[in-house]
Amino acid sequence: MGKLIHTDYPLILDPGHKAYQDRFDETFENAMPVYPQLFQVVTSDKPDETVVAMSDVGEPELRAAGMPIDTERVIAEQWKKTYTHSEYGMKSQIDQALWEDMPQDMRNAYPVHYGRAMNSKAEALAASVVSGGFATTGGDGEFIFDTDHPLGNAVGTWSNLATAALSAASLATVRAAMRSQLSPSGRVMATPFGRLLAVPPALEGTASEITSATMMGVAGGVFNNANFVSTLGVTPVVWEYLTSSSTDWFLFIPPSEVMEGFKFWWRVVPEFNGEFKKEDSYYWMNSRMRISTAAVNPRQAFGNDV
Repeated sequence: MGKLIHTDYPLILDPGHKAYQDRFDETFENAMPVYPQLFQVVTSDKPDETVVAMSDVGEPELRAAGMPIDTERVIAEQWKKTYTHSEYGMKSQIDQALWEDMPQDMRNAYPVHYGRAMNSKAEALAASVVSGGFATTGGDGEFIFDTDHPLGNAVGTWSNLATAALSAASLATVRAAMRSQLSPSGRVMATPFGRLLAVPPALEGTASEITSATMMGVAGGVFNNANFVSTLGVTPVVWEYLTSSSTDWFLFIPPSEVMEGFKFWWRVVPEFNGEFKKEDSYYWMNSRMRISTAAVNPRQAFGNDV
């Protein structure tokens, strides 16, 4: 749909008119947010979502000839956490005469700005889970990005936190560390490769260089070091809403490749409404949405607190 000007919709006074709702929907849907690249985006039909982390069944054991398998394997609950959906909204109340005398282009601007604002809030809420992960406790009682996540039914811990500045070498190290994580029972998981490099705008140039340049510079500025990282299929994801630091960076496994990971639940997708309140001589419009965001399984990402 093109821009809504008076030649398209002449003098639309009803703020609940479908033209305004369409403009809002189009603005929100075409905003191209970043979080769906990193989060599993799902719809919720409940007032809250409860996540239960389970143990695994460990390694198969060697069965001696003529002897039964001795160990009974049981999957047990490790921890449980409930995420309650939060509601966000905004409204405008405009005097009847002011709305009637307002240029149509200005009326058309209301649903556009509402759509942008709702998208911006959704982006910020999702990004806060990542940026705040160095100091926000997850379901296992540790920070989302930490060095001592408990394995579960095995003795030991696993880590998804480092402190190295972004470089080809540190990216390779983090990628290998993700592949080396152990399951709750302590077995090798063969975690999918981290292939999404989430960075703030200040690191866009560095991220682009180390993921695409086939040769890297050495002392003296001579570009004669082969950069094997450029062959790993890592894609930079520049996210303006990563606000923890201009030097922090994060490596994500694509959300489609994990069973549970960073999650974004839509309970109510953004909606736009409006009407004329005759008894008050006001035109009003509002927008609302209900969502939850969480790092259900922080193994999907590795944070670098630089």
